[in-house]
Amino acid sequence: MKTLKSITYTLLISVLAFSCTSNLDENDLTEPNMTTETSESAKIVVEVVKSHIKSDGTFFNASNPESSMIFDLGFKLSYPVTLSYSNGTAVEINSIEELASIAKEITQTNFIDGVSFPFKVDVSGVTQTISAENDFIDLINSYDTDNDGTVNYQDTDDDGDGASDALEDQNNDGDSTNDDADNDGTPNYLDTDSDNDGQLDEDEDNDGDGDFTNDDSDNDGNPDYTDTDSDNDGTNDGEDSDDDNDGTNDDDDDTDTDGDGTGDNADTDDDNDGVSDDQDDFPLDDTEDTDTDGDGTGDNADTDDDNDGTSDDQDDFPLDDTEDTDTDGDGTGDNADTDDGNDGNDDNDNDGDNDNDDDDTDTDTDGDGTGDNADTDDGNDGNDDNDNDGDNDNDDDDTDTDGIGDNADTDDDNDGVSDDQDDFPLDDTEDTDTDGDGTGDNADTDDDNDGTPDSQDNYPLDPARQ
Repeated sequence: MKTLKSITYTLLISVLAFSCTSNLDENDLTEPNMTTETSESAKIVVEVVKSHIKSDGTFFNASNPESSMIFDLGFKLSYPVTLSYSNGTAVEINSIEELASIAKEITQTNFIDGVSFPFKVDVSGVTQTISAENDFIDLINSYDTDNDGTVNYQDTDDDGDGASDALEDQNNDGDSTNDDADNDGTPNYLDTDSDNDGQLDEDEDNDGDGDFTNDDSDNDGNPDYTDTDSDNDGTNDGEDSDDDNDGTNDDDDDTDTDGDGTGDNADTDDDNDGVSDDQDDFPLDDTEDTDTDGDGTGDNADTDDDNDGTSDDQDDFPLDDTEDTDTDGDGTGDNADTDDGNDGNDDNDNDGDNDNDDDDTDTDTDGDGTGDNADTDDGNDGNDDNDNDGDNDNDDDDTDTDGIGDNADTDDDNDGVSDDQDDFPLDDTEDTDTDGDGTGDNADTDDDNDGTPDSQDNYPLDPARQ
């Protein structure tokens, strides 16, 4: 009997010894030597998680708390993980909820700044071992959804669709991770087609103001970028060429020509030149609004606006292709004017009088029945008016009484200055009018019209000097 007890006791001790040895070996295999290091990466992780929790430490996205890390950092922790505070205290974390509790309590003076290496993470279902800080920070800085060079946790527009992550917080709860219009597992702020209607979010900016999150074409309370039928016309936006039902093709809805914050489709003056688009021949060009001759060149740039062959600077009627001259300046072009010279004689009376001639156009000096304009010998004295002999039948004047009529005389007033050089050819007291004011220099007290009387002007004929 004693022998049996002894054998039983020996067997029991052996079993216990084997069991302890097995447990020790198992612990040695699953718990390698851990080293705690200062880690900026650990600090970043805690701060990212804190940005996705409420003041009570619960997650905005309660149904998927891991999203607080996955969406911003691209991975989740495989627990347990040991973190350390800035005061040296270590704490073992066994779940995302415990990590949130730590994040809720951190302050500027007591914060997480270390982690025990190695530890494991889950990246899209694949387990990776993080052995050192370099591995950790490389992982954090590798997640850039839109490949714009800014990692997600620092990017204010993670999907690069033109709307900030904050604006894609559809339910306005202060966190964008729990907004997923098409329930595809990717939140709106990481999804370039949030409602999966085949039309990119950035193309659903139907008012053209640069922000697609404020467009609700059918006023159903659901913004267009999360509404698969924005205008509620029964046609999916991806197949609807006018998904806001404004009568304009959606391809043009993303343009704001004048940069005034109102898209061209809604803007009544796209180029902001003061002329409404429906009256503007060039609605997208603020330097032009009219093309009178319809040749494709605006009037401002066109040198012949009415395309009548007369340049605008020579045309009395630059916008009327039926007129270019107004001889008498009465506002009626010569083509329409029945009295071009405005002398009372109809241009079309065929009496030989030409209203464009400054001579007495209604006179017949010699009474021969032929008006002076048509008569080659107005005085009927046998001398042709155009024979250049100095005798002009219409002119009996001899200003200087030298026996030579004024028409033949080269110095009518006989002041020694030829008529072609004389500003006053019929006044022998004047020959020059320096400032062109109609008063000859002899009588003018300020010849150069510079405001300084000649008697005080050292340069009376030079307005630039006194």
